[in-house]
Amino acid sequence: MRKSVLVSGSNGQLGKALQEASLHFPDLKIDFLDRYQLDLSQIGTKGVEIAWPNELLGTHYDYYIHAAAYTAVDQAEKDVKLCFQVNAMSVKHLAQYLSLKNTKFIYISSDYVYHSLQNTPFTEKDLPQPKGVYARSKLAGEEAVKQNSSDYLIFRTSWVYGEHGKNFVKTMDRLGKEREEINVVFDQIGSPTWVYDLANMLLTIIDNGKAGEAKGIFNYSNEGICSWYDFALSIMQFRGHSTKITPVRTTSFPLPAPRPPFSAMDKSHFKEVFGLDIPHWRAALQKCLNRFHD
Repeated sequence: MRKSVLVSGSNGQLGKALQEASLHFPDLKIDFLDRYQLDLSQIGTKGVEIAWPNELLGTHYDYYIHAAAYTAVDQAEKDVKLCFQVNAMSVKHLAQYLSLKNTKFIYISSDYVYHSLQNTPFTEKDLPQPKGVYARSKLAGEEAVKQNSSDYLIFRTSWVYGEHGKNFVKTMDRLGKEREEINVVFDQIGSPTWVYDLANMLLTIIDNGKAGEAKGIFNYSNEGICSWYDFALSIMQFRGHSTKITPVRTTSFPLPAPRPPFSAMDKSHFKEVFGLDIPHWRAALQKCLNRFHD
């Protein structure tokens, strides 16, 4: 029998990547919900009775991938209530409901939950110390899943980019065409993640049965570590832009939300449990940029 999967946030970066990747998994039955079909800003705000979409009411799904999220990190400092509603409170109600239907909950979290002075790659056992509204909301979403779902997977990922939506790679590519010189911070260290690799991983572990056997929290990003400055240099190199990039400190770009100075993650636990190789970030970046159209 084909495994069935329900995905929220179909118009977001991850949602679009999952739609593309789904074409390579004919044995999976995958349905997608957009923000109008599943409005996370409203779930649980008007009492216990929730107007679930028909896709949730009438069909049983083996897996639910929560790809929808509030991701405007700086705006979240003002939209505190909305950010927590979307990233945590709605997740609580979804987890409760889907647990009753024996649907496995897959929640996509963030490296922002790791924010300390540690300078070696974080493992899942390291104590989360989120700073900022967005970071705290993602950890609250994790807790909502753990407390309200009987079967779940949580993946902490970082620096996600792709061909769709707003992200660092698209911004750098645009600036590479428009400017002769730009400044990029060098004192924030982490690992870029091509959203298609993330999407392909999720569907692979569902398809091969590993997702059904595993439970808990896992780190997942592309392999390797770099600064935003290093990342920007590679983008310019691969795209053939001659823009000069000057490395600057984070203090040169004062923003409302704090950024982790070091959020590289150890993926050993993921590889031990799921047995998958993870592409290096530069190889993934080149594959992604090959899809860009001038």
